[in-house]
Amino acid sequence: MTVFSGCLKIIKSKIGITIMYFVIFTGISIAMQLNNSKQSVTDFQSKRMDIAFVDCDKSEISGYIYDYLNTNHNVRKMKNDKSLMQETLYYSQEDMVIKIPKGFGDKALKNGGTERFIQITQEPGSYGYIYVDTGAMYRAMALYFLRQGIDSHDEAAIGRACETVSISLEYENGVQQVYLNGENVSSELRTEAVGNMASNTSVYAPVRKKLVELQRELAGRRDVVMDGRDIGTAVLPDATLKVYLTASSRVRAGRRYKELTERGESCSLEAIEQDIIERDYRDMHRELSPLKQAEDAILLDTSALDFEEVMREMEKLVEAAKKKQKNPIAVGNF
Repeated sequence: MTVFSGCLKIIKSKIGITIMYFVIFTGISIAMQLNNSKQSVTDFQSKRMDIAFVDCDKSEISGYIYDYLNTNHNVRKMKNDKSLMQETLYYSQEDMVIKIPKGFGDKALKNGGTERFIQITQEPGSYGYIYVDTGAMYRAMALYFLRQGIDSHDEAAIGRACETVSISLEYENGVQQVYLNGENVSSELRTEAVGNMASNTSVYAPVRKKLVELQRELAGRRDVVMDGRDIGTAVLPDATLKVYLTASSRVRAGRRYKELTERGESCSLEAIEQDIIERDYRDMHRELSPLKQAEDAILLDTSALDFEEVMREMEKLVEAAKKKQKNPIAVGNF
């Protein structure tokens, strides 16, 4: 009884910390329960979750939370970058992002600060679809042509190369990885040289035939969100939902410029925009599967929208499409 009374006195003297830990771990437990509730009870099993941990407080308490989570889950530290956190959840790289706000430790110790202790965000609108970036497949083919020293106008050489090249997709932590002849080339596909080669060579029938077959095979096996310039018109004409996702050339160039400069690459905004304009023109005027909006596609102009606004609009469209037959979802973009 003496020990019990002593424990109560300790708890009372440390009421702020006690409440803090109760709220934190209750919140985390609820989030994890919500995540596991997507599975059937009969399929229940203990699971190590993949968690991104953003520590803006850098306090002793936030360190304890990180250590505690890391004993039972796969936790990696992430910088406080809103775009990075959004992309992490969108591409299912992590099950959730946990953000410890600045001043978290001091507020908790001083007054219990139970309000807005911790920010836990899980992937919104998890529909279970696989994301297929078909443009990356064309870029992988283009990379192969560049490595082989093939001129983009040499249709015969490109046709022969298509007979020997192997393109495959794999998914690691929910993220598409593109393999060229067994080599993961995902990190090499976003250069302007590769993009221009892809635009120049995608007009050839052997290239499109090889990749369209693979794309349709993927859509036949899984529910997919397929991203590409001819998905709704040529690859998956019977898709349940077709979205023609667009933005002005200037806005798209700005997004691309930001992406490249954040990777430390030197580039010109004007040059990027000019490349985009020229590539659009080539793709819109090619004879085989030109870039155009399908008659039954929904136009979504994102020029004045940020990431979260685009996601909200897309989720509305997906929810409406889910009421129809279960065909793949096509997103045509330019």
